[in-house]
Amino acid sequence: MNTTYLASYLPAIPEIFLAVMALIALMVSVFKADKSKCQVALFSKLAFAGTLFLLLINWDYQLITLGFPKTAINSMFINDNFTIIMKSIILVGAIISMYISCDYLKTRKIHSPEYFVLHLLAVLGMMLMISAYDFIVMYMGLEIMSFCLYILAAYNVKSMKSSEAGLKYFILGSLSSGIMLYGISLLYGIAGDTSYTSVQAALAAIPNISANPLVTVALVFTLVGLVFKISAVPFHMWTPDVYEGSPTPVTAFMATVVKIASFALLIRILLIPLSSLAVYWADIFLILSIITMAVGTIMAIMQDNIKRLLAFSSVGHVGFMLIGLAVLTQAGIISVLFYITVYAIMTMGAFAVLLCIQGTQEKIIDIKHLAGLNKTSPLLAASMALFMLSIAGIPPLAGFWAKFFVFQTAVSVGLWWLALIAVIFSVLGVYYALRVIKVMYFEEPSVKLITNIPQKLKMVVIVLVILLVFVSILPDNIFELLKYINI
Repeated sequence: MNTTYLASYLPAIPEIFLAVMALIALMVSVFKADKSKCQVALFSKLAFAGTLFLLLINWDYQLITLGFPKTAINSMFINDNFTIIMKSIILVGAIISMYISCDYLKTRKIHSPEYFVLHLLAVLGMMLMISAYDFIVMYMGLEIMSFCLYILAAYNVKSMKSSEAGLKYFILGSLSSGIMLYGISLLYGIAGDTSYTSVQAALAAIPNISANPLVTVALVFTLVGLVFKISAVPFHMWTPDVYEGSPTPVTAFMATVVKIASFALLIRILLIPLSSLAVYWADIFLILSIITMAVGTIMAIMQDNIKRLLAFSSVGHVGFMLIGLAVLTQAGIISVLFYITVYAIMTMGAFAVLLCIQGTQEKIIDIKHLAGLNKTSPLLAASMALFMLSIAGIPPLAGFWAKFFVFQTAVSVGLWWLALIAVIFSVLGVYYALRVIKVMYFEEPSVKLITNIPQKLKMVVIVLVILLVFVSILPDNIFELLKYINI
């Protein structure tokens, strides 16, 4: 076979490896159904670790030998600094998600190998859609990810809420995908091609683009599908119900790993095929950021269910991140990448603590059930307090620096009034964080909290606390490193 042809697939080696590992895991789960639970769980962790290793090796080889960017498969796939760093964060998050899942599945007797196969395929879809340089490849990756998530949301067949969450997610997700596909078809009609660069060139060549209704409809429909994936208002309606009903490890996976992938995809599409429309989509995100901050923060304050609180908190954080997109600067994009990374650490940490507390008890779902945690497990209470304070943006924690960098970019382009609005909602958000801390430290327990916490979960919580502290100490250094990403 032609060596040049084989070399064209080199940037896609990590994705090919992960796809093969997912198929092997699927075969093992089919032919050794009774014995494959633990085997596939371990195999999935090794597959993610191997993919991460290949990704970094591939990066080093391309950087030294071939340079960036490097495209593959007839320029439909690209591996550059941006995609490799985003995929690396996703893979680390997926490994953590595997570790927090096993004990939860075993104690509820829903432990089956298909759970881990679905995670492998979902991450494969994320990696494909981030590295896509063509709308067809992007949509294929997006749908691979989405269909796996629909099944994972309804994975606990013993729970009506889980089934309901999966059904709601499937219906609304399919609707948003259909709307986005219609927008993409209009872009194809304009450009005559589905590659990002062709669409970018075609849009740039249109005279008086603001008066073209076809371009307007294409932009709006494409953005609707993308905004749904990041759960920005008014396309957030699925988030609290799906987060509440899904198994807690799945909720953690969706709230962190999936959100990182969705933001990476959004940034890539905005800055390449839709770059000619930047003035228009920046105004859209300006409005969306304000209403998303408002709805997410206010609704989070009103929640008693801890998973719904974290869901609306997630919506509010999306509003803060959208500020970085609205300012139309490289610093704004970097601030979004920093924010999403910090958000993933503190949100995954909060869900990990919740899993430690739940044990076999599904009834521990409300904030009041955290009462007395300081007496039962001071370490967990302190960890949860740290994560919640960071979510609220209390200095000097990483959550504060994430918001600070976003606000700074808004002020630098004269949007001081937007930064002021964001500060107000950030202050309001402190309420729901302090409420959780108050319950843990100053109220008597209403239910018996678990004390025999699995060692894996303890280690995950400790690692996430260390990561959060590390980012809190060196925010400027990490922010400066992110500036080397070429998007």
